[in-house]
Amino acid sequence: LKLPFKLDNDLFRKGETVVHEAIREALVNTLIHADYQGVGGIVIEKYQDKFEFYNSGNLLVSVYQLFRGNVSECRNKSLQTMFMMIGAGEKAGSGIDKIWNGWESQHWRYPKLTEHIQPDRVQWTLPMISMIPEASLRRLESQFGKQFHNFSKLEVQALVTADIEESVDNARMRQITGEHSADITRLMQNLVGRGVLVQKGLGRWTQYGLPESKDLSVKHSDSIRNGFDSLHKESDSIRNGFHSLHKESDSIHKNLDKVKNGAISDTRWSELLKIASITREKKRISPKDMESLILKLCTGNWLTRRELGELLERNIESLRSRFLTSMVEHGLLKLRHPDKPNRVDQAYITAIDSEKDTI
Repeated sequence: LKLPFKLDNDLFRKGETVVHEAIREALVNTLIHADYQGVGGIVIEKYQDKFEFYNSGNLLVSVYQLFRGNVSECRNKSLQTMFMMIGAGEKAGSGIDKIWNGWESQHWRYPKLTEHIQPDRVQWTLPMISMIPEASLRRLESQFGKQFHNFSKLEVQALVTADIEESVDNARMRQITGEHSADITRLMQNLVGRGVLVQKGLGRWTQYGLPESKDLSVKHSDSIRNGFDSLHKESDSIRNGFHSLHKESDSIHKNLDKVKNGAISDTRWSELLKIASITREKKRISPKDMESLILKLCTGNWLTRRELGELLERNIESLRSRFLTSMVEHGLLKLRHPDKPNRVDQAYITAIDSEKDTI
């Protein structure tokens, strides 16, 4: 990392920048939030154009809470205390703000969070490339011609993300832009209708990619980019080999969530967010109101613990211990997999709806 010449208040040269602080926070977060009983351990990879951090375990707060900040659920509190005592690590989620600020200071693309399941792993990707690189703009201008200049700022960002990251989805655009899920869905569908994005998958698993270009100049520029990427082929193959172990189980999980009722559409997800809005506006609601809200959300929908946690902005383990297990025992909710109640992808539905359901 570059280290420009700067002096602190005591006229000593500063030994690090906000980018150094961001990298340190990402490392500390990886260590203190890892599930050391989980699979895969901790993996940290450095490339010429990005950092990647992997740790075993799932997120203890929703993605929305994580990016909003000021919410902290630490898996290893002793490790967190130890790092705080040596001046590294923050409480209440402020470490995420340091990562954000470090990347914004360089006008780099926003860090990307990916949660893998079966086995549970969290991946942070910190790209060291511009939010809208000139090379990407040139490729898109070559591919779409004059039409490209008519796109809005958000549409350009969606196309650039699809170009650089090979695909783009609703969650990634929310991370980058902060826009509402329903607005992002309308934007994406508009681009699909205009033929500049191609939809892959349905519901919450929907991803979008650029159509294959027949323009020779685009292919030429792509070959230059691929030549640069070939520098990382060996380390990429190691990483891909690691992730290939999980591909089959990931696909099983996704298929399970699409059984019978199908994957929840973006429109339905927006409706569920409105139903659960009271929990985002109020930090505390009565247990009776929370149970009623859970029943309402699960009416006609198979919802996993993670989905409920995201909708209600509550810790998933707390939801399970305080409400879900008891509601199943009292016949208010039913399990999608009653023979394996501890499955990671376990889903819940109101008992009345599940009696009408056949899987």
